[in-house]
Amino acid sequence: MVAEFHIKELQKGCFFYMKKILTAFLLLFICFNVSLLAFANDTGHPTFQSITIPKISRAKLLVAFSDTEKAEALDRVKRKLFGWSVYVVNENQTVTYVGETIFARANNTKEPLKFNYATTESTSQEITRSATGTVGLKISGKIKTLTAGLDTAVKLEVGVKEKEDRTVKQDFNIVVQPKTKVTVSAKGEARLNNGACKYYIMGIAFKKGMWETIDIINQYYDFYEEQIR
Repeated sequence: MVAEFHIKELQKGCFFYMKKILTAFLLLFICFNVSLLAFANDTGHPTFQSITIPKISRAKLLVAFSDTEKAEALDRVKRKLFGWSVYVVNENQTVTYVGETIFARANNTKEPLKFNYATTESTSQEITRSATGTVGLKISGKIKTLTAGLDTAVKLEVGVKEKEDRTVKQDFNIVVQPKTKVTVSAKGEARLNNGACKYYIMGIAFKKGMWETIDIINQYYDFYEEQIR
């Protein structure tokens, strides 16, 4: 009887620890997948759904920098007496992007649906900015830009030249067939620049952080059609 009692207690103990191990494994698996999903979808720029860097390139987005890499970049910023000092990590790297979804319609009826969709876009070379630390951003409409002094310093460092704003009008006549969904999104190539910066007064750094710019080179519209149930 005593042996039987010990066996039952041992079985209960093994089951208890196995349950804890399984629970811990499941939590780790869930957290790992959530972190991967967040990283895959997070570009650091609300304008873009995704940004893809060529496999042959060693460049990376600011959101992918480790704390060590950020610290090393900040250490490389040259001291100056007054104003912004900029260090470039990735310079004029060509990337591809998927922008905002500009049209999405699903047709659950038995008849084709026709849509006329008109867009008006104002575009310039500098499209979006990102910054961390004590580096400031200012809001210009829907677009975040770097503070004026830092923006100028970055442009001088990476050789960005201003382009005149231009307005582009696009008209789409779209037919969505029954049990079909049509999505239109903006895609194209862009130029990636990022690095570290510090703002000096009398040789003392009062502000510091990381900066990043994504400058659109070209853009086209991608039409995607899928069947729905």
